[in-house]
Amino acid sequence: MLVRTVKLKRLVRRSRRLNANSFLSAEQELVDALAMYPEKTKRIGDVATVTKPDIFRRIYVKDPMKGLPYVSPADMDRTDYSGCRLISNSQSSRFGELRLTPGLIVITRSGMNLGWAMLIRGDQDGVIGTEDMIRVASRESEDVGYLAAFLASAPAYHSVRQDISGGSVKHIEPHDVERLVVPWPRKDLRNRIGGVYARAAELRAESTELINRATDFLFSSVGLTDLTEGGWFGDGRELGFSGNVGQRSLRAWNHSQKAERIRAELQGCGSKPLGQLVKEDTLRKGPGFKRIPVNPGNGVHLIGQRQLLRFRPRPKHIARRGIPESAFCHPGTTLIAARGTFGEAETFGRAQLVSQLTCDWLFSNDILRVVPEEAIHSGWLFAFMRSRSAFRLIRSVATGSKQQDLHPKGMAEIPVPIGGKKEISHVNDLVQKAFQLRDEAYQSESQALDRMVRVITEASHG
Repeated sequence: MLVRTVKLKRLVRRSRRLNANSFLSAEQELVDALAMYPEKTKRIGDVATVTKPDIFRRIYVKDPMKGLPYVSPADMDRTDYSGCRLISNSQSSRFGELRLTPGLIVITRSGMNLGWAMLIRGDQDGVIGTEDMIRVASRESEDVGYLAAFLASAPAYHSVRQDISGGSVKHIEPHDVERLVVPWPRKDLRNRIGGVYARAAELRAESTELINRATDFLFSSVGLTDLTEGGWFGDGRELGFSGNVGQRSLRAWNHSQKAERIRAELQGCGSKPLGQLVKEDTLRKGPGFKRIPVNPGNGVHLIGQRQLLRFRPRPKHIARRGIPESAFCHPGTTLIAARGTFGEAETFGRAQLVSQLTCDWLFSNDILRVVPEEAIHSGWLFAFMRSRSAFRLIRSVATGSKQQDLHPKGMAEIPVPIGGKKEISHVNDLVQKAFQLRDEAYQSESQALDRMVRVITEASHG
């Protein structure tokens, strides 16, 4: 039985409700703490302009030259926007109100992600956001970081979700955000919290730039350029072709002529099969294990495929006991989402790297591990496996019906271009620096959010 003491002011605020469940929830405690904040407060509508674009008919295109990346609430925290849908330039008259710009704060307004808030980074400048994102523009530039930290904090998240309306699809409206109360402590404290939170966004933008540079340099160092989305779709659909089938597969997708052309280019520049660059008996998915739920703060983070490509994943928390050591990954391991469907925006076939921070996390056994034989190849392998060329080759070895999987022999045969020692070292340095920045950004953001919660709870419980 859970026993907890409730202060009288919380009891009075809740109209003297005497049912325990109304007070024992940790989420409700945070909501009450925000509502009872005793010091100076303002409403979001007093310090920011809150808007939502009108709904409109979307026209999607395949060629990046004819459209811009279009992100939904499910995409907004992704580490890599490649593969996102492209909205046609013919709808440019709507781009003004839909375009995301650095310093803007967006809040998801419907669906399972409702209430998530994020500060738009420099690397997202010009991306088109769906009308399901509420835009919050601070009236004072110096308050941007603080407002973003507050809206991303647990008290604000749970408070805004209390205004949910709707039937099967829940949603909130701009006026629900406008009336949200925000603590307004002294300026130096606001600046400290906001500065740390805004710095995290800058570090993530810098890390993305470094990773893109690493992939571009890898291809240029071997005399190639990475595939573009326009290049892949520009050749049209493969509706009929001949190929040499074997015992492995009769499936036409596994003999794609477009994928074979990519393979031939990579083999022609000097390459090695992926299986020769990884440790023996690796290049496989992780082991199975029991998943015993525990409260946050206990056990380990469990990261599934949906969370793999997020800057700040929202993991499940499971007990550590019974989990084999082989389920954990060492820093420098490239992870590939190995089960899913062929949707262009799906995670299936996309890559992520294990960093010093995330090596303590547990990754689902639907995720394939690429463990380099030599540590110097960790950055090189990741920079290649995340490329558009590798992505198409990875998907070309898919097997299965509805839920696809990756053929182990097909994965081992993917050609990886090999540069000189100097080039490999340079790419490795870029990737290592990028993930150091990501880890620093994650820790800085956590620090700002924890400080935000303490500001609210310590004052309200004092």
